Amino acid sequence: MESPGRSGVRGQSEEEEAMAAMDVASDVVLLKKAWRNEKAAPEVLHFEAGLIQRAREQIQLLEETVEELIEIRSDDIVVSLYQMDLDRALFLLRSYLRIRLQKVIGATFSNLKAPFD
Repeated sequence: MESPGRSGVRGQSEEEEAMAAMDVASDVVLLKKAWRNEKAAPEVLHFEAGLIQRAREQIQLLEETVEELIEIRSDDIVVSLYQMDLDRALFLLRSYLRIRLQKVIGATFSNLKAPFD
């Protein structure tokens, strides 16, 4: 990464970058937990709106960071690591929302069929 005392991509100090990285990591852990719980539960669980909003904001920031790293022609390995983290976050978010949507659609069709049976 960068040497001590230098600012990051957006002019953040290393301390600010470390705090942001910890927030991202904790939200990814929470999103992964919500994804696992939703996947394992037979019914639709409580929607984690705050978590989803933060995840979307973090994904947007990661996309901007990747674009900036490409523009400044940063090391390929650094860009690859950021892109991999972005892909992981996108997968978790999409999969979580897809599972919820499938459950809602399934419940809707079940409720429509029930009165006619």
